[in-house]
Amino acid sequence: MSHPAPSLFSGRLKRPSRVLRSLLVSLGAIWVPLGAAAATPSQAALKAEVERQVPASIRQLGEMVSIDSGSSDAPGLKAMANYLDARLTALGASVERKPVPPAAGDMLVATLHGKRANNGGPRFLLLAHMDTVYQSGTAAKWPFAIKGDIATGPGVSDDKGGIAVVLGTLEMLRKLGFGDYGTITIAFNPDEEIGSPGSRHLIEQLGAEHDYVLSCEPGGKQRILATSGIATLSLKVEGKASHAGVAPQDGRNALVEAADIIGRTAALSDPAKGFKFNWTIAQSGSKHNIIPDLAEATADIRYIDEADVTATMAHLRQLAAAPAVEGTRVSFTLGRNRPPMVPTDKAREMAKVAAGAGREFGYPITILDKPFGGGSDAAYAAVSGKSGVVESFGLGGEHAHTLGEETADLGSMPSSLYVMARTIVLLSGR
Repeated sequence: MSHPAPSLFSGRLKRPSRVLRSLLVSLGAIWVPLGAAAATPSQAALKAEVERQVPASIRQLGEMVSIDSGSSDAPGLKAMANYLDARLTALGASVERKPVPPAAGDMLVATLHGKRANNGGPRFLLLAHMDTVYQSGTAAKWPFAIKGDIATGPGVSDDKGGIAVVLGTLEMLRKLGFGDYGTITIAFNPDEEIGSPGSRHLIEQLGAEHDYVLSCEPGGKQRILATSGIATLSLKVEGKASHAGVAPQDGRNALVEAADIIGRTAALSDPAKGFKFNWTIAQSGSKHNIIPDLAEATADIRYIDEADVTATMAHLRQLAAAPAVEGTRVSFTLGRNRPPMVPTDKAREMAKVAAGAGREFGYPITILDKPFGGGSDAAYAAVSGKSGVVESFGLGGEHAHTLGEETADLGSMPSSLYVMARTIVLLSGR
């Protein structure tokens, strides 16, 4: 399905212009605005709409993958925002572009008002991200391609596949005339792949304002209720330089001290508690014949319970207070990334509804309610504890973040569209 150009619409695109209405009539089409009163669509009607929607969603996926939109690519993120702004507006949504510095692009927040917007209808937030991990120019060197049911290209599953599911779901609900909800808010941020430093607070705010959050990272047959908190630990050791051959005794070897600390903390992980502590980066020295006066290292921390982080930092402070290499100074800095996401009753309710929709479609869904080490923006949306948040409504896929190898399973497109749409329909009826 091709999307009408903005110039053919009037006002905020709540309804088509006279020119487009004439065109639609000539094609035998009827404009059904999202939010129009209509009976709850049956399973059969929704499945039929899925079949009609899939080709258009695959085409849109290809169009998005062809737009470079790395986290630092300001022109590419603007192009991606322009593309999505036009499509959301064509669906009848009011679209805002919100600067979220230090992100290189704006965040898109679009709103659709259902017929129960002023009558206590449920409020849904559909969350996905526009940015990828790839550099500008990647799309030209590695273009979108399909072989069988597998699509490949930069960001094809993470997360342009998720965006395709959102757009396709909204189009289906529009065509079916379903609007028995309060509001549907769509949030596409430009900085997820770098930890969402600019958009996190807006995502937290939006999460607190909605009843249900459907986050659209790659998922396929999984729906995730819990994610790990993520933190980064920086170690800095300051010593004293000296000649390694002539007077090593005059130096204070920062590298040796750092190695001692790394060795004494290498076994801090406790997987049974969901706590993972791993040193991942280290650097020291510049010449082989100089005792290094500086050493730095970085550790990745994944956690569920904040108490584990607190206990670890207390232990590290003890090590810093009594360095093994006399005369060195040790310091640690803890940087926070995403908080942990803990399952709530409302999240479990939504996940059961989604799993039931999967069974209706012959697509079994597994609910994961234990963190596995990964993190996502869903955790920000869940911070308030007010909304039910479920992750991984996007397409199935493999090898995310891997140049030349990332894939999306197009065989999961029909089920992903059905499950998201059916989940919204069923929760709207509660």
